[in-house]
Amino acid sequence: MKKREPRQRILLAVLLLLPSAAAYVLHWAIFRNAHDIFFYLLMDIAFLFVQAVLGHPGFRSAPQRARASNIRRKLNVAMGVFFNQVGTPLLRLLSAFDGRAEARVNTSGSTVLGPRRTSQKCKPCCGATNQRSTQAGAI
Repeated sequence: MKKREPRQRILLAVLLLLPSAAAYVLHWAIFRNAHDIFFYLLMDIAFLFVQAVLGHPGFRSAPQRARASNIRRKLNVAMGVFFNQVGTPLLRLLSAFDGRAEARVNTSGSTVLGPRRTSQKCKPCCGATNQRSTQAGAI
């Protein structure tokens, strides 16, 4: 952190208090009613703590949620690049050890790993086989 930060905060506080003080002085000059000025000043100060309690969690969590969303988006990009470059060949390599998996070609022409299709009966009551899932040599 910079050394000038506390001075800048004090300067900002003074710059924000000056218009408020000027408004109170203008109110006094026009209406000459100190009772109303101090009554509403006290009400504003009393409500300031309620505003701090209600507003602080929202102001504090909004940047954290934005950072988490940004990190999640970057992580999704990194995972997408990984699986695009390494994931499919790695799955092909590991599927060699799985006897139930076979490589098949999807509609876009790329190789996809999926379960081995075997002949299955269409319904338990009939003996017909499903033509789509029949492999060579099966009835």
